[in-house]
Amino acid sequence: GLQYFSLSIKHEQPVGDLLKWECGSNEEYSRRLLYSVGDMEHDVYIEENGSRYPCRLFHHLRTHGLTLGLAFVMAFERPEDELLALQQGEEFPYRDKTLVFKDGLFGSGTLHLVINGKAIQNQPQLKL
Repeated sequence: GLQYFSLSIKHEQPVGDLLKWECGSNEEYSRRLLYSVGDMEHDVYIEENGSRYPCRLFHHLRTHGLTLGLAFVMAFERPEDELLALQQGEEFPYRDKTLVFKDGLFGSGTLHLVINGKAIQNQPQLKL
Protein backbone atom coordinates (compact mmCIF):
# COMPACT_ATOMS: atom_id res chain seq x y z
CA GLY A 1 0.00 0.00 0.00
CA LEU A 2 2.86 2.44 -0.63
CA GLN A 3 3.11 5.19 -3.22
CA TYR A 4 6.49 5.59 -4.89
CA PHE A 5 8.17 8.73 -6.17
CA SER A 6 11.51 9.55 -7.69
CA LEU A 7 13.35 12.81 -7.08
CA SER A 8 16.20 14.18 -9.17
CA ILE A 9 18.35 17.09 -8.04
CA LYS A 10 20.46 18.72 -10.74
CA HIS A 11 22.47 21.90 -11.16
CA GLU A 12 21.67 24.28 -14.01
CA GLN A 13 25.18 23.72 -15.39
CA PRO A 14 27.07 20.41 -15.55
CA VAL A 15 29.19 20.34 -12.38
CA GLY A 16 30.39 16.72 -12.16
CA ASP A 17 29.68 15.15 -8.77
CA LEU A 18 26.93 17.39 -7.37
CA LEU A 19 27.78 16.39 -3.81
CA LYS A 20 31.19 18.03 -4.34
CA TRP A 21 29.70 21.28 -5.70
CA GLU A 22 31.01 24.25 -3.70
CA CYS A 23 32.26 21.79 -1.12
CA GLY A 24 34.94 23.33 1.08
CA SER A 25 36.48 20.17 2.51
CA ASN A 26 36.53 16.39 2.49
CA GLU A 27 34.59 16.50 5.77
CA GLU A 28 31.79 18.49 4.12
CA TYR A 29 31.70 16.04 1.21
CA SER A 30 31.50 13.11 3.65
CA ARG A 31 28.69 14.85 5.56
CA ARG A 32 26.72 15.39 2.35
CA LEU A 33 27.27 11.81 1.22
CA LEU A 34 26.20 10.33 4.56
CA TYR A 35 23.16 12.62 4.68
CA SER A 36 22.08 11.67 1.14
CA VAL A 37 22.21 7.93 1.87
CA GLY A 38 20.73 8.07 5.37
CA ASP A 39 19.38 11.03 7.27
CA MET A 40 17.77 12.68 4.24
CA GLU A 41 14.84 10.27 4.47
CA HIS A 42 13.80 11.95 7.74
CA ASP A 43 13.62 15.35 6.01
CA VAL A 44 11.22 14.40 3.23
CA TYR A 45 7.48 13.71 3.44
CA ILE A 46 4.23 13.98 1.49
CA GLU A 47 1.45 16.39 2.43
CA GLU A 48 -1.99 15.58 1.09
CA ASN A 49 -5.47 16.70 2.06
CA GLY A 50 -4.26 18.13 5.38
CA SER A 51 -2.29 15.02 6.39
CA ARG A 52 1.44 14.32 6.47
CA TYR A 53 2.90 11.00 5.31
CA PRO A 54 6.52 10.30 6.30
CA CYS A 55 8.98 8.51 4.06
CA ARG A 56 8.89 4.73 4.66
CA LEU A 57 11.45 3.58 2.07
CA PHE A 58 14.33 5.66 0.77
CA HIS A 59 17.17 4.91 -1.63
CA HIS A 60 19.87 7.16 -3.05
CA LEU A 61 20.72 5.87 -6.52
CA ARG A 62 24.49 6.25 -6.72
CA THR A 63 25.54 6.54 -10.37
CA HIS A 64 29.22 7.28 -9.70
CA GLY A 65 29.33 10.11 -12.22
CA LEU A 66 27.50 8.31 -15.05
CA THR A 67 24.60 10.77 -14.83
CA LEU A 68 24.42 14.41 -13.85
CA GLY A 69 22.85 15.24 -10.52
CA LEU A 70 21.44 13.12 -7.74
CA ALA A 71 18.59 10.60 -7.92
CA PHE A 72 16.43 9.22 -5.13
CA VAL A 73 13.55 6.74 -4.96
CA MET A 74 11.13 7.12 -2.05
CA ALA A 75 7.96 5.44 -0.84
CA PHE A 76 5.23 6.89 1.37
CA GLU A 77 2.05 5.49 2.87
CA ARG A 78 -1.13 6.10 0.92
CA PRO A 79 -4.17 7.90 2.38
CA GLU A 80 -6.71 5.39 3.73
CA ASP A 81 -9.46 6.29 1.22
CA GLU A 82 -7.05 5.95 -1.71
CA LEU A 83 -5.72 2.63 -0.43
CA LEU A 84 -9.22 1.24 0.11
CA ALA A 85 -10.34 2.24 -3.40
CA LEU A 86 -7.25 0.64 -4.93
CA GLN A 87 -7.76 -2.57 -2.95
CA GLN A 88 -11.35 -2.76 -4.16
CA GLY A 89 -10.35 -2.04 -7.77
CA GLU A 90 -12.33 1.20 -7.85
CA GLU A 91 -11.43 4.36 -9.74
CA PHE A 92 -10.12 7.05 -7.44
CA PRO A 93 -9.81 10.78 -8.19
CA TYR A 94 -6.21 11.43 -7.14
CA ARG A 95 -5.64 14.66 -5.24
CA ASP A 96 -2.68 16.97 -5.57
CA LYS A 97 0.20 16.01 -3.31
CA THR A 98 3.10 18.09 -2.06
CA LEU A 99 6.54 16.58 -1.64
CA VAL A 100 8.23 18.52 1.16
CA PHE A 101 12.02 18.39 1.46
CA LYS A 102 13.89 20.16 4.27
CA ASP A 103 17.17 20.55 2.38
CA GLY A 104 20.08 19.42 4.50
CA LEU A 105 22.34 18.96 1.47
CA PHE A 106 22.85 22.47 0.16
CA GLY A 107 20.99 24.66 2.67
CA SER A 108 18.20 25.77 0.33
CA GLY A 109 15.61 25.73 3.09
CA THR A 110 12.33 23.83 2.87
CA LEU A 111 11.24 23.03 -0.68
CA HIS A 112 7.62 22.29 -1.61
CA LEU A 113 7.11 20.40 -4.87
CA VAL A 114 3.47 20.09 -5.94
CA ILE A 115 2.53 16.88 -7.76
CA ASN A 116 -0.62 17.34 -9.82
CA GLY A 117 -3.28 14.74 -9.07
CA LYS A 118 -4.26 14.48 -12.75
CA ALA A 119 -0.67 13.58 -13.66
CA ILE A 120 -0.82 10.74 -11.14
CA GLN A 121 -4.22 9.63 -12.46
CA ASN A 122 -2.85 9.37 -16.00
CA GLN A 123 0.16 7.18 -15.19
CA PRO A 124 0.24 3.94 -17.18
CA GLN A 125 -0.39 0.82 -15.13
CA LEU A 126 0.46 -2.80 -15.78
CA LYS A 127 -2.40 -5.19 -15.14
CA LEU A 128 -1.56 -8.84 -14.87
